[in-house]
Amino acid sequence: MSPIVSGALLTIASAIAFGATAPLIGQFGVHAGPWIVAALLYLGAAIATLPTIHRPNRDRPIAGPELRRIALTGVLGAMLAPAALAWGIAHTGALSASLVLALESVFTVAIAASIFHEYVGGRVMLAAALIAGGAMLLVAANGGTGVGALGIAAVAVATLLWAVDNAITGTIAGADPGSVIVLKSATGIAGSLAVALLTREPLPAPLAAVALLTTGAIGFGASLRWYLLAQRSFGVARTASLFAIAPFAGSAIAYALGERVAAGLPFALASVLIAAGVALHLSERHEHPHRHAALSHEHAHTHDDAHHDHVHDALPVGPHSHGHRHVTLVHAHPHAPDVHHIHDHEAGDHEHP
Repeated sequence: MSPIVSGALLTIASAIAFGATAPLIGQFGVHAGPWIVAALLYLGAAIATLPTIHRPNRDRPIAGPELRRIALTGVLGAMLAPAALAWGIAHTGALSASLVLALESVFTVAIAASIFHEYVGGRVMLAAALIAGGAMLLVAANGGTGVGALGIAAVAVATLLWAVDNAITGTIAGADPGSVIVLKSATGIAGSLAVALLTREPLPAPLAAVALLTTGAIGFGASLRWYLLAQRSFGVARTASLFAIAPFAGSAIAYALGERVAAGLPFALASVLIAAGVALHLSERHEHPHRHAALSHEHAHTHDDAHHDHVHDALPVGPHSHGHRHVTLVHAHPHAPDVHHIHDHEAGDHEHP
């Protein structure tokens, strides 16, 4: 399986799991404060992720300088963003909030391309535009349901915070994803609980609290792990763009829970646009001659690709992690902007359909 297809499938799984969070938060978090909801969501994420944290010789441990970046993602993505989402859902409804989440992909692609200089290309830009445009059509089609402007604004702020979070975690995608999620969650939980205690927020009912923990375990724990794994092979921009199907999944779940998506031509056209964007990602083939400079680093890897041909006394089975060196290499093969393929694209380099 090519890195583009495997990255796309991981991203789709992550998007569906995350998309389910908005309608479930709307169902079970309506009587709790937003900071309590944020804390419960990421407590569930941490509990679900603990069994997957670093196993010796399988994933690269977190380096010291990376801890500051993880702490920052904890504040942005595990404290402020989920609280803004919970507040927005309470003031605009789960369906509308699900659809506005499409803005996250637009923000993340823009950050990856403009700040981190990740190669995007016309195909990915078109895919992002189609998916985000489809989600915005859904919002427009559902505009007559009394959407709260402040709620929409709060959800939009959450997507911007998660976009910055995505870009930062993309710089540490080679580290053990379980450890990253647990440390990030711990930071967010501590901050959210501190604010909740200071503001004396109401607590949810026991059943609702368990439901929110479960929602966090799947929609933030499992989803974030799949997202980080996708970034390794798919790149920040591509992962973010395809992740924009999350609002579509969320709107479908909201419909199943009783909310209604506007029918007719706008909804049908939005569905076609989103499907076309997903198809563009899955059919992408990026291949051109490129040069790998000599490099020494550590990350989880296998020996069934074109980059890891170093010798072991006994060849490990499956993914493993240790320090290793790459010699200078020039070759051509299908690839995405993963840890081995952050290179410039000259005028002659292009994506092959």
